Amino acid sequence: MANCEIIELHRNSLNWAKIVEEIVRIEKKVFPKHESLAKSFEEEAKKRNGGLIYSLIGGQVAGYVMYSWPSSLYACITKLAVKENCRGKGHGEALLKAAIEKCKTRKIHRISLHVDPLRTAAMTLYKKLGFEVDSLVESYYSSVLPQDSLELASSSGKSQGFFLRISAFFKGICATEIAKNRM
Repeated sequence: MANCEIIELHRNSLNWAKIVEEIVRIEKKVFPKHESLAKSFEEEAKKRNGGLIYSLIGGQVAGYVMYSWPSSLYACITKLAVKENCRGKGHGEALLKAAIEKCKTRKIHRISLHVDPLRTAAMTLYKKLGFEVDSLVESYYSSVLPQDSLELASSSGKSQGFFLRISAFFKGICATEIAKNRM
């Protein structure tokens, strides 16, 4: 991660349009169409209850993490992506840690995200940073993908639209609060 900057993108940033344009290009390359926010990315990034952090190498965006806090107690990592040629160099970990720290400043007790269990590198990273599996979400894309696509995906080794919901809890929360949050 030599010469890498981790930067929070603010809505009033002078380079907003340029950075969002680069991120949308990454979004289109990294995520399948049914997972991509490319068409609504700018609107998502402008929401008041969220944030966007990106890594910059040599003036180019290498990756980004988008997060939101739907309530005062928990946050969600909605997107984490790193350009293919920048993977395996710690960018995803640095971005995720930056988002976690940002959420902690808001006194967030829990951060959750969804991940395809076949994305082993992502699963390894999330577990390394303290995330644990909460539940399996079946038919995650059932309203987006036709059933034939799911069956075809299954035969090619894809996860049939199953996703894991995983969360990280922060110290200082008693066990009963954790149990309530999991229900």
